[in-house]
Amino acid sequence: MASEMAANPVARRARRLQTSAVLLAAGVVALGALVQLGWALDHRTLKSVSPGLIAMNPLTAAAFILAGLSLWLGLSRPDVGAARTVSAACVGAVVILAALRLAGYAGMDLGVDRLLFSGRLEAESIPNRMAPNTAAAFLLAGIGLLGLRSDRPRTVMATQVLVLAVLAISMVTLCGYAYSAGSLARVRNFIPMALHTAAGFAALSIGILHARPRAGVLAHLTGEETGSRIARRLIPAVIGVPLVLGWLRVQGERAGLYDSGTGTGLMVAFWVIGFGVIVWWQARALNRADIKRSAAEAEIAALNRALRRHATEIEAANRELEAFSYSVSHDLRAPLRSITSFSQALLEDHADGLDEEGRDYLQRVVRGGRRMAGLIEDMMVLSRISRREMERRSVDLSSTALEIAEELAQGEPERHVVVDVEPGLVVDADPKLLRIMIENLLANAWKFTALRPDARIELGAVPSENGHRVFYVRDNGAGFDMEHAGRLFAPFQRLHTEAEFPGTGVGLATVQRVVRRHGGKVWAEAQVRQGATFYFTIRGEGT
Repeated sequence: MASEMAANPVARRARRLQTSAVLLAAGVVALGALVQLGWALDHRTLKSVSPGLIAMNPLTAAAFILAGLSLWLGLSRPDVGAARTVSAACVGAVVILAALRLAGYAGMDLGVDRLLFSGRLEAESIPNRMAPNTAAAFLLAGIGLLGLRSDRPRTVMATQVLVLAVLAISMVTLCGYAYSAGSLARVRNFIPMALHTAAGFAALSIGILHARPRAGVLAHLTGEETGSRIARRLIPAVIGVPLVLGWLRVQGERAGLYDSGTGTGLMVAFWVIGFGVIVWWQARALNRADIKRSAAEAEIAALNRALRRHATEIEAANRELEAFSYSVSHDLRAPLRSITSFSQALLEDHADGLDEEGRDYLQRVVRGGRRMAGLIEDMMVLSRISRREMERRSVDLSSTALEIAEELAQGEPERHVVVDVEPGLVVDADPKLLRIMIENLLANAWKFTALRPDARIELGAVPSENGHRVFYVRDNGAGFDMEHAGRLFAPFQRLHTEAEFPGTGVGLATVQRVVRRHGGKVWAEAQVRQGATFYFTIRGEGT
């Protein structure tokens, strides 16, 4: 998780927003608790922030506690069943309380906002009630909290739009208090929303939005796309500039520096100038980004052209090399067969006419010829593997391996080797090429376990990190030093002498070529005299 956060700025940004949502939820709960304490102690500042302002109704404070607690539990304990139940109960209570209070304004008043501290409520200069815009905001916020439980994009978007309406109600109310426009804090002639109630709704609505930063409204603000980046840069100015200019205008009018018309004109002028500068700044940043992107795209295009050219050249060279290898191998077989055959005939028919040294020389010629014939045959196998057309289909790897193991056992009946093949290994591959690969791997394991009386060979598969399969052939034979592992799959490279274990050094090169043709990879792990394990993947199976 830490590596993902470090590599993914979107994930990092989303995590910060969710952390801020938890803090905002805690702040909303603290706000409600302080107001309840203020009513309990009859402390004017805790109830209304300032003696001249409307006090927050106790039911409003209780609803804030319930809503903040629901948000906090949903974010900090999402996988705990009890926490989910309590969170749902809290938001349900908020919705019910808000609906009952709105029903009261429709003529069915049950007095729910007078249940707490009723005596002190009636003692207020204005009988304290939950304002209609407060009740409506709680109803919308409650629905928004319920939307956090949904994974359906349309539901999340719809509920977040309702939460934005709560944010708009709180902003209008806060502007009414900031600019002494009391009508903005109330609906008709009903009691206005309290100042700290509006602040609580702003914190609650922002917290709900931040709780799902990758869905709904915020999904377009948290991404790395150009639109998201511009939006993140513009939002502070969009919010801050009008608020500051409006406040300055009101203060100037109160101080008698200018009349209402002059103040409006100045505010509009500075607004146009300010946003003009912001737009220019964003256009400049975008132009620079476009120039850098165009340069990067041109460089990438040039690199792609160079890569395609080099790939074409390499492909042509490989074709020529394979054709040359095939031609040389084919043309060498006939004269080499003659040399070997005549040397063998000379050794068999005229051995009596030769001394011991002469017979030794001829035997060396025969052995060398046979060894060269084996090398030529291996070169032709490598050439055929590269040139052969692929015919993929479902192949029973387990059955193929068992057939090859039986053939190896028939070739050396005096040996006792335990061959353990995992059943049911089926892959999508070219059957002929796959048989060549498995034959080489099993023959390799068979050869290098020759000195073990308890020889054992295994073929199986294990899941990889991405959930696919990695196949392996394991033996308990001679093994090798991992320092020389880089030479394993190079043609004609051997880690053991001919006297120890015969061979041409082409088998593993053949294995690698077959695996690569199937889009996979092959590697090995071993210890000297502790055996070796060869792993391989097939595209679509282990890659």
